[in-house]
Amino acid sequence: MRCKLVEMTGVVKLRAGGSLLQQIPNDPRHLEALLDFYAGAGVDCFLQDEPVDWVALTRAQAAQRALAGQHAAAPTHAQQPRQQAPAGNFQGQTGSPVPAAPVAPQAISVPPAVAGQAPVLPDREIIAAARDLAATAPTLEELRNCLGGFDGCNLKLTAKKLVFADGNPQAKLMFVGEAPGRDEDLQGLPFVGRSGQLLDRMLGAIGLDRSSAYIANVVPWRPPGNRTPTPQETEICKPFILRQIELVNPDVLVFLGAASAKTLLGVQDGIRKMRGRWMTYPCKGREISAIATYHPAYLLRSPLEKADMSCFEATAYDLTEKGCWIASDRVDLLKEEVGLRLAGFDKLVRGTVIAYGDQQAQISFQTKRETSGEKRREIRRQVWITAIVCGKTNPATMRCRIVDASRSGCRLEGDKLDRLPDDIEVSIPGLDLPISAEIVWRKNNQAGVRLTWPFEASPKPKPEDVLERMKEEDEKPKRKRKKKISAFGG
Repeated sequence: MRCKLVEMTGVVKLRAGGSLLQQIPNDPRHLEALLDFYAGAGVDCFLQDEPVDWVALTRAQAAQRALAGQHAAAPTHAQQPRQQAPAGNFQGQTGSPVPAAPVAPQAISVPPAVAGQAPVLPDREIIAAARDLAATAPTLEELRNCLGGFDGCNLKLTAKKLVFADGNPQAKLMFVGEAPGRDEDLQGLPFVGRSGQLLDRMLGAIGLDRSSAYIANVVPWRPPGNRTPTPQETEICKPFILRQIELVNPDVLVFLGAASAKTLLGVQDGIRKMRGRWMTYPCKGREISAIATYHPAYLLRSPLEKADMSCFEATAYDLTEKGCWIASDRVDLLKEEVGLRLAGFDKLVRGTVIAYGDQQAQISFQTKRETSGEKRREIRRQVWITAIVCGKTNPATMRCRIVDASRSGCRLEGDKLDRLPDDIEVSIPGLDLPISAEIVWRKNNQAGVRLTWPFEASPKPKPEDVLERMKEEDEKPKRKRKKKISAFGG
């Protein structure tokens, strides 16, 4: 998306495609909110000052390839140079694009890398061109140069740098991820952000470092907004990673995440089923041992899945919805938060150790009190209310803020919330009575609170109760109505 910000007196106008999209006051807060919206939508950079009709350019490029195929047999066009159709040769939506001169066919029909290059249609021709180009690279350096000159993937238009690989090409261990992120795009190296730091610690835990491994990605360019690469983009970049694996020729191939394993192995299982299971990857007449594991970015979002936690088998008994007891001679290795994978269940059950015994421990499950449907029906509004919070048994009070709230709960924000007990009372200006509440989670100076109001609305009667009440009314003996008699008789 090409946009242009034009600052005028009193307003900031955002122009794109020659039309005025939005007028906002000349207020930094409004402009910041608008830019945050674009960043959330994936528009994280401005490429040009003026808008370009990419649809028309793409159609013209397809027309050029069609004309090149029609005139392939004509010897007069063999030496004709390729011409790039300027943006001014195309009309609007109602007009038709004016094709440029016929283009001579080449061995690999990939558009040249020039400034303002139009995006290409991800068709079979581009995938075949990528496959032919990757097969011609005899070394990793030549493969990198081929990727640098390849313009068949539109991700190159928005990425800042090509993220090829890092590590030792002579290593016997190779890691393959899905696509680079923001930090990788800025430095041109894979896994250099927070996920890369975690990967370095994982390698250090087994006595290795980046000089002992080779790291690459299936897609070498960052997708806009860190979105997931489309299947077309993955297929276009797939021949290059296949050739890269052939040139490195490792003994062990580790897939970081399910996306890279599904692309290169053709499996459809989830990462939980693939993790820990050895597979084979065919490469140049031999089979490479391959295994899949969690992506470091996923481990940062789910700390309980980290492999550095103590993992052992135990016997569970007294199993209820609220928790259970486990028996093992290694319960002393457990931390406060644990994860249980019960036999017959694929999902990980999260829990908290609340008591220890003789080679046994009591686990309290962290279950959700509400279903997802109830959460969707309840509207949570953003607020900014000062509240006074104290423990039910502790008279000490603490001032904090309520940042969003609903009828059943709210979210508190403030310092030292970890010092509060689970059972608290919340006092809000304007309400005479304190509200009983329970803290259900705490994280980063915030806490989720479930409210218990001192008054409850009368529940709606159930349909069966209404029918029972109507039946009782019908069974009651009806009183006979007295007949009115006039004073004259009759």
